[in-house]
Amino acid sequence: MKNVTLRIEDALYEEMSKNEGISFNEQINASLRKLSAIEKASMNELRGRFTVPEWKAIVDCLNGVYTKDEAFRYSPDALIANLEEGDLYEGFGEKWEINIVSLCEKIKLLSAAQIDALYNRVEKFWDHPDTDLDAWAQF
Repeated sequence: MKNVTLRIEDALYEEMSKNEGISFNEQINASLRKLSAIEKASMNELRGRFTVPEWKAIVDCLNGVYTKDEAFRYSPDALIANLEEGDLYEGFGEKWEINIVSLCEKIKLLSAAQIDALYNRVEKFWDHPDTDLDAWAQF
C-alpha cells in the first residue's frame, strides 16, 4: 500500500461523513476500485461497436475539442452534435466514407460510462501523436 495526501471538495467530504463506521480511506479505495472496474467494462463494451472508418471520423471530429467538462463529457448528445457539425462543415461522412446518421444512432445507444470510455480512448490517441491511426481504429 502507498500513502498519499488527498484534498477533496467540501460537498464530497460532507457526503462521505454520512457513512459512519467506514473510514475515508476505505470509502476512497472502494470508490476507486469501482471506478476502475466501470472504466474497464465500458471500454470492453465499445469493442466492435464501431467500424474502422467510424473510429477515424470520431477521432478526427474530436481533434482539438475540450472534452474534460463534466456536462459535456458524459453526454451522447454533445458527441452527436460535434459529429453532425463536422459532417456539415468539414464533410466527415464523405471524407471517411461513413453514414453520419447511422453513426449517431449507434452513439445514442451508449451509456454515460461508455461515452466517457470513448473520450478516454480518443484522448489517449491524441496524447501519443505517433499512434498509427489505422491500427488504432481496429478496435
